Amino acid sequence: NPGFFSFQFNQTCDTERITLSSDKLDVSTTSYKKTVKTETERIASLTNPVIHAEAKCDPAIKMLTEALDQFVFKSNNKWSIIGGIPWLSSLTRDNLHATGGLLAAGRDEVVYDILLNAAATEHEGLLNETLTGQSVPAGQIENPLRLITSVKAYIEATGNDKILSQQAQNNRSLVDVITTIFETFTTRIFNAKQICVDNVTGFLYAPPCHSWMNTQKPTATPRSGYPIEIQALWYQALGALSTIVPELKDRTTKLSKNIEENFIPHFWDKDQYYLIDLLHCQHNLPCNQAIATNGLRSNQLAAVNANLVSTKIAFQAIKNISEYLVIPGGVRTLAEEQLNAPLDVLNEHGEPLVDAFMPYQGQCKGNETERRVAYHNGTAWSWIYSDFIQARAFSDGNTTLAINQSLAFFEALWAKFDKGAIGTLSEMLDGDAPHAPRGCFAHAVSIAEALRVYMHLRYTLLPESIKTQKKEKINLSISKEVQ
Repeated sequence: NPGFFSFQFNQTCDTERITLSSDKLDVSTTSYKKTVKTETERIASLTNPVIHAEAKCDPAIKMLTEALDQFVFKSNNKWSIIGGIPWLSSLTRDNLHATGGLLAAGRDEVVYDILLNAAATEHEGLLNETLTGQSVPAGQIENPLRLITSVKAYIEATGNDKILSQQAQNNRSLVDVITTIFETFTTRIFNAKQICVDNVTGFLYAPPCHSWMNTQKPTATPRSGYPIEIQALWYQALGALSTIVPELKDRTTKLSKNIEENFIPHFWDKDQYYLIDLLHCQHNLPCNQAIATNGLRSNQLAAVNANLVSTKIAFQAIKNISEYLVIPGGVRTLAEEQLNAPLDVLNEHGEPLVDAFMPYQGQCKGNETERRVAYHNGTAWSWIYSDFIQARAFSDGNTTLAINQSLAFFEALWAKFDKGAIGTLSEMLDGDAPHAPRGCFAHAVSIAEALRVYMHLRYTLLPESIKTQKKEKINLSISKEVQ
């Protein structure tokens, strides 16, 4: 209920001011001009913590840091973010997924609290669904894996490795919690119906609805088995653990090598020239008994950005993604193509809701059931677009030309800031033209990922590539002189 309010105009005055504030202020004694001045100065200072001096003056950085700030709040004196406006709460996955953007914005104190708050909810290797409010156990493998990678990113960005010894839960430190997550996943008996590691490949098994594509009632994308983005996150988490928990280095290195050796043989479709989304199986069957599913999906971008594939393979995959999945400012979750194995999406009566061999949904609208079916079966997501930009640069070797060409793709995102909800990005877009915005009209991860990738490409990789290019030209010149 949005509510309403009313008041009478003072007929002796030319103007009346209305001051609305979410802070606990006595507006009757608060100066409007002073409040506006204070808030204007605070917003202007948001780029101050940004590390790169040149970036502080970049209009794109200014726009993104201001947009990201809209989601940051304090609860019980702890920083957190809300996942989206108007209806997403402080979801653990969104908080952890946004840490890269928050670090790029210099919001280290926010990331610090997010990491410790998330770690405090650990139970049997998983984290709660939300960081604030009621304790709700979550079935997403992504959460603990992102916790581990985010801890490493935080330490690299701040140099503050003391966070590892900070108490997170019941006298357990942060490093104890992330070690527990690793031990839980790697020591489980393989025939249990839980998350565990395949002994041969090192891949991580996921029960149904444990990936980010976890819609239920109806279950539209169960994805039990070995989802590709989970393997990418697992691989990155192992790399992080080998650095921040040296005692685990031998074990994590061995698992990482297993994944590297087995990834392309299992996930590369040499006939379709894209990475397979899922090795499907039930009840923790080993990977060699899983069935490769077809259907071009966006999750393969995670593997490209985790450096699990060569630039040659990445280039071929990006070509297909560009042609069939990318739209202006978003990436479809599924291509509009026939599947060779059915994706059964059933209602509570066991009746099919979509064509099992053509489950693509071009519009995310209708009742809640219809929208849930569409969420991950054709709907485009804004946050994935930034991941595509990062992967595209990598697929061309992260050269100066490749980075500049990839940065040009951000223009489609910048255009979104003047449409829909002004000054922010929506959660989703219709897969079909005209690609109407859907979901939350303001989405934290969409903003955070845009900031992370733009900052990484424009102010880290681009200067490095220019230096490399100049060095190569000098070496070439010297070589010619010697000849």
